[in-house]
Amino acid sequence: MTEDISVSRLYNIWACMKQRCDNPNHTAAKWYHDKGIRVCPEWHNSFITFLVWAAQNGYEDGLTIDRINADDAYCPDNCRWIPFKENCSRKRRATKKSAEDCLVFAENLARLQAERGETNYRLAKEIDVSQTSIKNWKESVCHPHPRQVKKLAKHFGVTVDSLLKSSDGQ
Repeated sequence: MTEDISVSRLYNIWACMKQRCDNPNHTAAKWYHDKGIRVCPEWHNSFITFLVWAAQNGYEDGLTIDRINADDAYCPDNCRWIPFKENCSRKRRATKKSAEDCLVFAENLARLQAERGETNYRLAKEIDVSQTSIKNWKESVCHPHPRQVKKLAKHFGVTVDSLLKSSDGQ
């Protein structure tokens, strides 16, 4: 059942979901923890239970978890797998960021890193984050805190705007 899915990617989704909801110091705490968004006990206490649910409910690499009712918990009855662009668009409506904005950052980061021939390990060490964070940013699984965007800009010798905008300035 789980042979064809990326267990490590799912584990990262599960762990990030729990961190957003449980850790009052998480960069996204104001949208999750502080609003009382939680992970249901069956998922919170068992990655395997979450993995089985994901496999039985249409998980594919490239999809992201979405809470159907944004005011409710992460649980089987309130979650689904949707394309990143759709999820990003749903999340960003209130802040007027589009799915394209999210993808532009990921593409710019990957391009700058490739231009330098820099590994995720090296970049993570330079800006003091985990390799998983770098990977997740480039796959648009999650997004960096503004302070991390500033560190990235300084590291690459570019402006924050050039990291966040497309090459045509849009």
